[in-house]
Formats: sequence, structure tokens, C-alpha cells
Amino acid sequence: MGAGLAVAASVSLMLAAGTPVAHAANTDVITAAGSDTTQDVMAAILASDGTAGKTFNVRAGNFQSTPITVPADSFCLAHTYHNKSAAGWPASAAPAQAAGEIAAPDGSSEGRTALNTARTAASPFNGGGVETAPNGCIDIARSSGGRRGTDPVTNEYYAFAIDAVTWGSSSLNAPSTLTQSQLQGIYNCTFTDWSQVGGAPGPIQRVLPQNGSGTLSFFLTNLLGVSAIGSLPASAPNCPAIVQIQENQFYDMYHGSSVYGPAGNAAQYPNAIAPYSAGKWSYQASKDTNPTIDTRAGFRPGALTVAQGSVSGGVYAVSWNGSAWGLNNGSVVGSATVAARSENLTTVSGSNVVTLVPTTTNVPNVTTTTGSYTITAAAGTFSVDANNSPISGAGIPAGTAVSAVSADGSTLTLTQKATASATVTVTLSSHFNSSDGGAAVSGNANIPAGTTISYVISTTQAQLSSAATAAGTGVATTISPQGQVRNVTVSSSTQFNTTLNAAAGTFQASDVGKAIDSPCTYGNTKITAVSGAGDQATISPGASTTCSSPFAAKIGFTAVSAGNVLASVGASAPWPGARFVYNVIDTTTPSYGQAKALVGYTDAPAGAKSPLCSSAHDVDNGGADSLIADNGFLPIEPHTSAGGNTNVSCYKF
Repeated sequence: MGAGLAVAASVSLMLAAGTPVAHAANTDVITAAGSDTTQDVMAAILASDGTAGKTFNVRAGNFQSTPITVPADSFCLAHTYHNKSAAGWPASAAPAQAAGEIAAPDGSSEGRTALNTARTAASPFNGGGVETAPNGCIDIARSSGGRRGTDPVTNEYYAFAIDAVTWGSSSLNAPSTLTQSQLQGIYNCTFTDWSQVGGAPGPIQRVLPQNGSGTLSFFLTNLLGVSAIGSLPASAPNCPAIVQIQENQFYDMYHGSSVYGPAGNAAQYPNAIAPYSAGKWSYQASKDTNPTIDTRAGFRPGALTVAQGSVSGGVYAVSWNGSAWGLNNGSVVGSATVAARSENLTTVSGSNVVTLVPTTTNVPNVTTTTGSYTITAAAGTFSVDANNSPISGAGIPAGTAVSAVSADGSTLTLTQKATASATVTVTLSSHFNSSDGGAAVSGNANIPAGTTISYVISTTQAQLSSAATAAGTGVATTISPQGQVRNVTVSSSTQFNTTLNAAAGTFQASDVGKAIDSPCTYGNTKITAVSGAGDQATISPGASTTCSSPFAAKIGFTAVSAGNVLASVGASAPWPGARFVYNVIDTTTPSYGQAKALVGYTDAPAGAKSPLCSSAHDVDNGGADSLIADNGFLPIEPHTSAGGNTNVSCYKF
């Protein structure tokens, strides 16, 4: 994994004092470290885009079982990275760190910490000699988690591929699908036996990745609706303590050993439930004859029940394409139409970002139960838009939010336990919903006519398609969601033909680029053109079969897609498992320009792009190779960046 790679060109570098220093091409060494999830794909990408001897990819934690020495450059001394083991560890007798070796950063959090440490020359990199602040010992942090509130403003996040995280199990008693409420109920000890959630009788053992894992953070936030492990019960009757193991490998759980990270519990292996990167699972499945790569150890992905147009069903993170496992980019997900509503928005002149000033709604006759994460009322009391709403009332702790809504609208799952048993009135606060992506915004004089919501940033902030023309605080604004999925009727299809026929007006110009899901088309079929009358759609690939009778179809974005990620609002995403994976660089590090030439782009019209961000690795769009897909992930479709750079296959955050 230490095969070295070099950078493209010379750049001007900045020392801490801000003095530019010119360097000859290829004098600086570029080092990437952090996430286990993306260590293999980044090794392949850096090997493809660099020149041997100048760029190094340090594997995560104890995956770096063989020491890797990164040579010195103008700013950093030579350093040897090795696993995190101490003397006598692990039982497999992997070499312990030698004197002077540095523990390989283990996971997204430690990778980003190492990048930020490299800005300050703090331990463990300040070995004396030539190192100053910043030292550039780590130039790229691999991260499977997005930007954090504690990150320096100088950090730049470049999303380069799409992954998915969902639950799975090694238990033969587990059902094939769970609702999000059931998944949350398992982890908050409401459900302690598989028979309570549609499986066969048998105990459940909660398992999570190691601390500092980006997969852990994503699973907690987007699927469980909590901010930290501490928000989950440590244990409860029939609900044993959570077992933590290295992310994306079940080997330690099966053996109860400690090869890659925290030790598992072999006795609890038959009962386990855990999150897993679907991209990593697919990659390991394709390498199932290689025990050093395939560490699944019997772990099988499960499905989540979510809205799919007008119906609901279980959606898996992975799918079988007839010859191999890959990410599920064929199931169209999301809600259909949502009623327009009024919200109070605050605008800043010249800014595309608006802030919602919440309004409150009182809901009477709600039953709370001491120690329970769920509250109940009559069926139909709550709508799906209650997801992520702050909630207050007697017996509900301060800071509690809604993390799930039952299908019949009778039950809310909360992020904290109720402290009293009573019938009370609760107060819900308005917020942006995932279904607001693409919504029309009107009735606000400070926002240009025809503006839509490009994507939802958080429950209180959204990005608009046009900048506000004036500042305003809490101005009443109509938000008219367009619906994430349109259900249509197609008249006919002919096998392998790229034209679908329907009644006039069925297809819309806005359908171009979206997926169409039907019994007569292949998974991940895209609409590439629409006739002027809306009676024909051109699709790629062609129809899977001939259908002479009318058939139902769904048009929208798929479960694992950039559209689903950008529509996400925490646990209320249309399908909450999709995510981006990132490379993080910092504008103040000495080799920033060279790191950016490998993994980033300039967010301006005609700005420079790395091969990674200009579709060179995009197998779906005529790219030169398929490194992203070969490693289990999905390339990001080319698009125009926020700053106007065209044909970009990364997102900058």
C-alpha cells in the first residue's frame, strides 16, 4: 500500500507566516491517511494519477501491519507509520510498533486530526530538524464523514464517490427488512429479541464501529437519529452492552479476537446487528477468495422500509446485477407529492443560503411512558414531516428531537427517553424536510421569481437556485415541494428499444437525467431526452422487455445516488443510507496545491480539475478507467459546480 506516486506540477507554497516559496516540480511528498472505508480505492487512484516515490497512502490503524516509511521533503522529516499495537499485542503476533514509529491514523476522525496536526507541527510530527509549522506530514485525510462543526475553515472537503451504510446481521434469526423505527428501537433497547421486529425468536446483540469512525458517525446521525453513542442506553434488561469492532470487518466479531481494532465477542456473533459500508461489502464480496480482503465473516446486509413513490417496501444498499454485487442504484425512492406550506425565512443579500425561523404546533392527547423512546397518539396524528422536528412537552427532556415516524402516523421515536408516564400536549417545531429539495419558493419579495431549493443543508438551512436580492428576517414564504418521485403510466416498450411511449404530457423536461423504475426497464435506467409533447422518453439502456400493455413506472432519483444524498436531512432522508465519501485537504498546508491537483478542483468556470474530479475514473461516463466502481463505490455523475466549473465529478463542501 506504500507504492508511491507523485504530483503533477510545481506550485507556490505558503509557510505559516504567509511567505510564498517556489519549489521545483515533484519535490514535495504527498501523504494520505485516515478512513478504512476508502483506503483501497484511494490507493488505486493515487497510484493511477501520481508518479512513483512521491505520494503515499497509509492504511488505517492496524491494517498498516507492515511499516511504511514516507521519505522526507522540504517540510517534513521521514516518518515510519505502523499499526497501533503496543508490545505483546495482538494475539496474532503482528509486529508491535518499534521505537520512533507513528501509529497509522485509524478512521476518518484520526485522519482529519492528523491533517490538522500537520498545520501546527504538533506531536507526533515535530521530530526536530527541518519541521516547522505547518509541516505537511499529512496532506490528504481520507474521510467517510462530512464536514464537522469543529473543523478549521481552511479544510476543504471533496466528495469523490457515493457509498451507502445500512444495517446488516450475522444472525439467522434476523428478518430481511426493518423499518427505521425498528432499527432505532433495537439500538435504544426497545426491542431486544428478533421476534419483536419480524424475525425468529432470538436475542439481539448491538454492534458498532470503533470510536472515530466516519461510518459510526454517519450511522448514528442518519439512521439512528442520535449524535453520539452516549445517547444510546449503555445496557438494559435483555439488552447487553454494545460491542465495538473495527468498521467494515466482521472477522473480529466471529473470532472474538483483536486483529484490526477492538476485540469482538464470538459468543454474541450469532445475535449481532451492525452497520457496514455497502461499497466496502461489495468490494469484499468480489474478492471472496482472498481472506486478507474479504473480512465479512458471514455479515449480510438488510433492507430498510422506505417510501417508493406511492408504495413502501424494503430497499437494500446492495443489489445483484447478474454477475456481481454492487450498490443499489436501481430502486427509485422518495415521497410523492407533498402539500405546499408557509415558512418564515431569513435572507442575506447576495447569498443563496436561507435560514428558517421555526414556528410551533401543539399536538394534544399524546401518551408518554417513563423510560421509553416512543410516544403514541391516534393513527394519523403525526405526518412524516415530523422527522427531525425538535419536540418538547411534559416528560420529554430538553433538546429532544423526533428521529422516526411510524407508517400509520401514530408513533414518534425520540432521541431521548421520556421521563414520565402521562397524556400530554407536545410541541413540534417546523423545519426543512428532505422532500423540500427541488421545491418552488414564492411569495418572498427578497427572493427572485422562479427560485427553487437546490438542496437542504440542515433542518434550518437550505441552498437556493438564486441568490437573495435583499436581506429580510423571518419573512413568510411559500414552499411548494415538487415531490421526489412521480408515478406515471407508460403505454408500451419494445425490448432493447430506447424509446418509451405514453400519453401526451406524461414526461417532463425536468425528467431528463433522472432514473425510471418499472417492470419493463433495467435497474438504473436513465431518461436522456423527452419529446416536446411529453409522449416519449428516450432511455439508456434500452427497455429490458417488450410490454404491450400499460405499466406503472416511477421517475426520480435512486436509493444510492447523489440526488438522494443531497436530499438528506439527517434521519429523514428519502433513503437514509446513502452518503458521499471525501478527501479533505487544507489551504494552509505547504503542499496544498499539489494535493488539490490530485483530489480536488477550482470552483470557478474553466477552473483546473484533478483527474479524479474530471471523470477520469468514472466508468459510467466514458472515463479512462473504473477504479471507483472496481472498489465497490459509485462515481458521481458529471455536473456544473456551484462556482460554475462544468463537467465536475466531485462536490466541494
